[in-house]
Amino acid sequence: MLVAFNLCNSQVLDKDFMWLEDNNDGIKQITISKNSRIGIVQRFNKLGQPYYIKNSEFNGKGIIAVWYFHYDSNNQIDKTVFAHSNIGFERHLYRRTDTVVDVFSYYSKYEEEWEKKIRKKSDSFASVGEKDSEHFKQLHIIRDTTSLLKSIGYLELLGRKKYLSKTILLNSKLREIGHKTFTHKRKVDSESTTIYSKNKTQTTFFDKSFGINDVITKVYDDSGKILSESGNFHNVSYKYNGKRLVEKIEFDNGKPRIKVHYIYSDDLLIEKIYEDVKSGSKWRNKYEYNERGKIASKNVIEGNLKGVYVHEYVYW
Repeated sequence: MLVAFNLCNSQVLDKDFMWLEDNNDGIKQITISKNSRIGIVQRFNKLGQPYYIKNSEFNGKGIIAVWYFHYDSNNQIDKTVFAHSNIGFERHLYRRTDTVVDVFSYYSKYEEEWEKKIRKKSDSFASVGEKDSEHFKQLHIIRDTTSLLKSIGYLELLGRKKYLSKTILLNSKLREIGHKTFTHKRKVDSESTTIYSKNKTQTTFFDKSFGINDVITKVYDDSGKILSESGNFHNVSYKYNGKRLVEKIEFDNGKPRIKVHYIYSDDLLIEKIYEDVKSGSKWRNKYEYNERGKIASKNVIEGNLKGVYVHEYVYW
């Protein structure tokens, strides 16, 4: 599981999974709790860049994930560590030239077991239950980068094979124009190319492992706001009122599937309303803010179910 990054700016992370906001200037730590139980801890350096994130069971009972990001003297990521209670530990190193970024990964136990499964055409891992239990125990006691980097799973990973897992090509504006991913046996696993034109990008993508071919086209307005995404598997349209996104629609086979409406008070987003077009069901997120304009609480409401997530901050 290689985390996706915008290599010339701050990284783009899966916000729905890690609840990471765009602007964290001046923030040292964010703690997110549900029913007084801490679920997510995010820590930032003085530049507002995240370096440690832990998500404890907010995405399912028994599921814990930890991320660590290390930055070089140019404030670009040069190392990441990822640990998950289901798959164990990963480590990725980034080596850059002006137009190329090479990513080196370590051949993990999970990859090794997965490869054995494919060769044997087996439906399950022989020892996955025991391994998952051990991973959970290790991740449960991790509290910071020091305990992560001293954990048994991470130290075991350091003794394993390191290989070139991804090569990213950049243009003169440091935007990605192509990439290839590789297996530990140096075989190409996936590749893409991206063409930039005025108000549009087109990315051709092929994934050998899953047999997926796709061409993804993104259209932008003159200010850079995305208006639409289209491809074989993913089609989305966006509507704005001035600079504010007010509606997002996801399509299946040309028909609307999910609509998301955004409601604001002054410059702050106070509500997202999700609608399943086929079933007619709706659910919503409501946001309250503190005196600095940061989220103080997020209320997730679906039918009679309600979850209140409280955000607490430590500032530099």
